[in-house]
Amino acid sequence: MKKFKLLPLALATAVVLSGCSESDDPAALIKAVELESQRANGTLVEKIEFNGSGVRLRAGQTHQLVAMGTDSKGDVRDVSKEVTWTSSNTDVATIDSSGLVTAVKALADNQGLVTFTATTINDIEATTELSISDSKATALDVVLKNSDSNQVTTCVDAQLAATITYQDGYVSAPDTNLLTWQLAGSATARVDAKGLLSTSAEDSEELTITAKHTDGVTGSDTFSTSIAQLSALTIQHSEKNIESLAMELAQRESLKPQLTLLNGDTHIISNSAIWAASDNAVAAVSNESEVQGNIVALTSGTTNVFATCGGQQAQVSVEVTGDSTLNGLKINTGAESISIKQGAKVSLQAFADLAGVSDDFNVSEFAGWSFSGTDLVTSQFKKLGTNEAYLEVSASSSKTGSFTLISSYRGKSETIDITVVK
Repeated sequence: MKKFKLLPLALATAVVLSGCSESDDPAALIKAVELESQRANGTLVEKIEFNGSGVRLRAGQTHQLVAMGTDSKGDVRDVSKEVTWTSSNTDVATIDSSGLVTAVKALADNQGLVTFTATTINDIEATTELSISDSKATALDVVLKNSDSNQVTTCVDAQLAATITYQDGYVSAPDTNLLTWQLAGSATARVDAKGLLSTSAEDSEELTITAKHTDGVTGSDTFSTSIAQLSALTIQHSEKNIESLAMELAQRESLKPQLTLLNGDTHIISNSAIWAASDNAVAAVSNESEVQGNIVALTSGTTNVFATCGGQQAQVSVEVTGDSTLNGLKINTGAESISIKQGAKVSLQAFADLAGVSDDFNVSEFAGWSFSGTDLVTSQFKKLGTNEAYLEVSASSSKTGSFTLISSYRGKSETIDITVVK
């Protein structure tokens, strides 16, 4: 049966090859073979629709156009890297092979409109437009992207955007370009720089959200959050719901919170869930942006890890095994002193020597750091929640001098002398 299923494609390929000579264009041959392959598999694209159309750019900005193709089987997929892209005016805006548009210069005519064409391997074409102009924004309306309402389900991320009107009459599709965001009405909700709204309150809320365009125009609207549709929260590890997790010392894993709604829909709510551990000395779980739910095993023992959002809570029992005897602590490579030039920065890490771990274990974010009250430096943690966490120390740009830094962890301490020099 397998031979008969493959025969049409084999015959088609043979016909293509028999019609080509050694002097034929290799690229054309490859295209012909791929065309027959897609035709045989039913994956030829018959229709294209775009995501990211109808917005305005300024010179120097980039913007991703996405071509979504519907094939002959009715399946929809991202074909942005399969199609051939062209721009109607490459002096104003170019587009690369993946659909990334680069605005080159403003176009004064016709509201700055540039047409972009996506062509499939079987010559299906579709066009869309972007505006490349420096015309100023005059008004904006805050909206939920891909939604006709102002209702938000608590814990489920919602994409905010704004429809922007410009001096030349151009009205953009909902977009986040050149906008900053402010939120009022909640102590727990937040909006990131890209307009992504995350909510976690136990009760429904009324949020007032304001967008400000770089041209100075602002717009606000009120959005309601609701916990009515929340059904259950579970914790996933390796895409499976779990109730317990075994870890070895210094091991790091990633946990994901999955929310189930009353209608059966499920959502991974990493941006909204709040993590905690009953015993942080055994295992610590991160709430830092982009690494929420990252867990690290610190000492042998058992702890419970919780994910909470919208009044829902899930729990996992975590058991850490291994000899957690702390033999020592060192800062960076163990040097006794370092020098920092005025205005310069240095990265410091604390490493624990655990009996049950073969390599030095980065405990920088769990160690205590004492600067003895000096005003020669300031510090902040970077890459928290990862095995690359470090303390960034910035030297004064106007002072010189020396001080002793002390790092401590589980009863052990280490010192390093720091000198700020010109």
